[in-house]
Amino acid sequence: MTFESFEAGDKARFVITHTEPPNRDELVDISGGWHAHIDTLEALLRGTKPKSFWVNIAELEKYYGALYLLDAAG
Repeated sequence: MTFESFEAGDKARFVITHTEPPNRDELVDISGGWHAHIDTLEALLRGTKPKSFWVNIAELEKYYGALYLLDAAG
């Protein structure tokens, strides 16, 4: 796993690369989990209240589950 940050104008881009998940279910878990953690970090840095972590992760895992089904279909 690698973490990178880049300047992007007056903002920053933060990239997490998690390589070779063992299967699709793990890929969905990893994607939803990192996304939920970064959503929380972003809200805190902006001084706003983050979404409920578990509600957010459930929504994100549904999103990534559907996305990776579409990717597998070609």
